[in-house]
Amino acid sequence: RRRVYFEPDDTASEELWDKRCCTGAKLVAAMLGSDEEAGKMYQDQRTPPSLASRWQGDLKQELETWGWRNADADEEFCADFDEYWHTVDSMEALGLNRRPKSEGGDNICYRVEHGDTQKKDDKDNRVPIYKQTYKVGDKEYTATGAHFQGAVNPVGGVIFGQYLLSAPHAAEEYWYRKPKVDELPELRAMSDVMWGWWNRDNPNIRNIRYFWMQQIANEDTLQLIASALKNAKKELRGWPGTTFDLNSKEGQALLGSPNGAGFGYFLAQHKAQLGNKWISKVTVFIGNDNVADSVSIANADLLFHVEDAPEKEPED
Repeated sequence: RRRVYFEPDDTASEELWDKRCCTGAKLVAAMLGSDEEAGKMYQDQRTPPSLASRWQGDLKQELETWGWRNADADEEFCADFDEYWHTVDSMEALGLNRRPKSEGGDNICYRVEHGDTQKKDDKDNRVPIYKQTYKVGDKEYTATGAHFQGAVNPVGGVIFGQYLLSAPHAAEEYWYRKPKVDELPELRAMSDVMWGWWNRDNPNIRNIRYFWMQQIANEDTLQLIASALKNAKKELRGWPGTTFDLNSKEGQALLGSPNGAGFGYFLAQHKAQLGNKWISKVTVFIGNDNVADSVSIANADLLFHVEDAPEKEPED
């Protein structure tokens, strides 16, 4: 897979911009509203309507059932925020610990894979993803090759998204065709997988303060970032970067982006556990600014700021 970098002139098409603004604006309304109001917005069929996710708790068993395996998330780079991610300035400014838990720090690494890209048979031949299967009930499914890797800092209240390949995209890549929805694992959304991580080794799940997407390599998201910065007459810079309010079109487009929407769902689908929280602003900056001597190898990071949703004014 080729690595995609940020290009300031590679902006979003009008169609992409409008679509993602719309996604973001709807998520803002869902985060700010009650669970029933959010359910109505998304035409939920429950009585009363609800946006609550069916996936709750640490999801260890459920992930295993749906073909996900825990892979070794190498702490040497997953939670090495100094030497690997080079996010010293931003993390110091935010007062966040930069060490892995194994070294007495606050950061816990997670990685799940749907199938095993390294799997070998008895004769030491590689078993391709499309030949790896699992059963749920009486139905057989095929592995997709999807993976989610990130880190969780329960003390500082951060979830980091690092290497992410969703099941629909992975299946298309490994099966050489577009998958049908009923061929995919029912437990597949990034927001649900991360909810499982957030519910482990965490005495206070309401302490969610930031969602941090590192080294973004999604082409649509990078184009949306380029458009947002262009509209604001700003350039991609190191910390403190550029912050967009979520009442702005730019903020809504970034929340609605492929690298943001999952975090909106994370909050909107877990109101019972988290209380009413919303993403109030998003900061765009070069995560590796102290090593990126030119914007050509800069990694665009997105930091979504979480706050309690403002109390609704009582209606007369």
